[in-house]
Amino acid sequence: MRSRPLRQRGLFSVPVDEDTRSVLLPFAEREGEFSFALPQAAIEAYESFTLPGQAMRGELGAPGSPEMVQGATRFGVDYGMLPALAGGLLTPSPNTLRMGMGGADTVSGGARRGPEVDELGFYSKALETARMLPQEKGTGEQFRSMLTKAGVKEDELKFTPGLEGLLSQPKVTRDELVGLLEESRIRPEETVFFADDASEFDKLNFPSEPEVLDVYDAYGRHYVREEVDMILDDPENASELLAKLQGYPQERIDELAQIIDEEGIYSDKISSMEEGDLADVAEAIVNERYSYDPVYRLQDPDTGYEIIGSEESGYHIADEEGRFVGEPNISSLDEARVQADYIARESGLIGYEGGEGGTRFMEYTESGGSNYREMLLQVPEYEGMTDEFIATGHFDEPNIVVHARTKDRSSDSGTDDVLYIEELQSDWGQRGRDRGFRGSESNKKQIEEVESKIDELEKLRKKYSDQSVAYVEDYKKRLGIEDAEMPYAALQDLRRFDDKYEAIYQNFQSADREYDGYLRELQNLRSTPPQGPLVGSSEKFAEVGIKRLINRAAKEGKRYVTFSPGEVQADRWNNEGLKTFYDKIIPKVGKKVAGRLDKDARVGYLDDVRDDRFSIEITDKMREEALRGQPLFMAPAVPTGAGGLLGDDRRVETVEDFYRAGIL
Repeated sequence: MRSRPLRQRGLFSVPVDEDTRSVLLPFAEREGEFSFALPQAAIEAYESFTLPGQAMRGELGAPGSPEMVQGATRFGVDYGMLPALAGGLLTPSPNTLRMGMGGADTVSGGARRGPEVDELGFYSKALETARMLPQEKGTGEQFRSMLTKAGVKEDELKFTPGLEGLLSQPKVTRDELVGLLEESRIRPEETVFFADDASEFDKLNFPSEPEVLDVYDAYGRHYVREEVDMILDDPENASELLAKLQGYPQERIDELAQIIDEEGIYSDKISSMEEGDLADVAEAIVNERYSYDPVYRLQDPDTGYEIIGSEESGYHIADEEGRFVGEPNISSLDEARVQADYIARESGLIGYEGGEGGTRFMEYTESGGSNYREMLLQVPEYEGMTDEFIATGHFDEPNIVVHARTKDRSSDSGTDDVLYIEELQSDWGQRGRDRGFRGSESNKKQIEEVESKIDELEKLRKKYSDQSVAYVEDYKKRLGIEDAEMPYAALQDLRRFDDKYEAIYQNFQSADREYDGYLRELQNLRSTPPQGPLVGSSEKFAEVGIKRLINRAAKEGKRYVTFSPGEVQADRWNNEGLKTFYDKIIPKVGKKVAGRLDKDARVGYLDDVRDDRFSIEITDKMREEALRGQPLFMAPAVPTGAGGLLGDDRRVETVEDFYRAGIL
């Protein structure tokens, strides 16, 4: 037996049969139903009455689960309202209503109120749970336990200003907890840039295509000489050298192979001409290897700014004085262009066309569409914030948890009914994932390990440097030139013909390269972003971003939210890792968020939008639920149906379901 609860104008209807007819008062009967007008309190009491049946059927989860705790709490505080169901006309006292709200104030008329939803469509799970707690006093740990058992996320406890301090106290009241959360709940803010507000930002005058440097311009002839020497010194390179040696009979090639194998390339049995030809081959090999990952350069003729680097080692930005500025090892040329423009604007070299306030990155979108926007979701204040996080090279605004760049597009059956996501990303979360968050245990441990390696390498560098200086001074004495500077050619000869000095030199070079690498790593570790809410993982910032986008689409009357695929992102930013985020993480999180709002909504690769783009259908039900509000921190699960003692099929599983069902 299933019912169809009706809440319009306070009308409450239940189907009846012979078993239930005798327990209901003789109200007007119509089409097999008893319909009677009840005050709000009676409706709430009836709905609370269904909870034990759900619990017995296992529909509220295992004993001790958040759903079971919430259901038991609801039934316990509301059970005294059951006489109102029988009388149909009784009005509960204000105290009864207050108890049902867990001590929170009620709205005019004694009706329960829904969650406090901010203008972005979010509410605090911690605040709404605290308002429903039946316990008025206790220790901070007791209240913490009640919040976490009800599904409040650790991040909300950790980052809500003052909350951890309150929950560490030996004596806490529910009113104190509610009051703090009302005052200090995390309230995201949003900044939106519209393409029509102002012209695009000024940009540096880089050429469209980069210059490809040869190895000599990229690294210098000294580098090439060192690479040639390394190739010649390694017997394992002999076969490659001889295979590319031109103009020699095979008989002599075979002889050279045997000589190199037995005595090395600097044997007296190899003539200076042959040695020179082998060096030319080694230089050709250096050039060939370099061609697999060449260095590119972009130069702005107006400002002198330069971008230089390679795909494998990353790109660097140099200012008009040749100093490296901005982030090191930037992953792609397009990203380096973006950051160079930002740095030049910040230094005053270029300005803004049409004034500030316009969009930054409209050129990095797919063709077509309209109403381009850049939406920045920010957290202005949170527990533990010592400084603001600003994503150098992208936006000036602080503490951007996630940003979205969108256009309006059309489905097969509508016009501008698709909110199309050109990009959904978190610079804060991305940098934290790549480098670790500042102050985290992993970050501290990494810094300690790197500093220890730097100390070891400093000692090694000094040791080999001292050995080298002493060896050269001794060599100069043998030559009778103690007071003269050692000619470079003489040092090269010393390296070539004195194995002991060559070993000292190579040891120093190896330690020096490793030392420089650890110095750069230490700089990166110390420039990691601070810890903050909603950015601890890709799933976290993807979730809050998708929730916000669904809310915006609902307000704007859109029928779909559709996401750009990973292949487009990887090609745009030269980052294959983006395929995982756009093709796996976004669909996974998007299905969870959408399923919580409407489990029947179509989610996936939809033919009527684009079957190669992940999409979420904004159904009427999803629109209604999204506008009622979504918890800022909770990662929702796909709901299942639930029944009641009288067969009520309303879902009553979590605090959120009470609100969505209109119960609270």
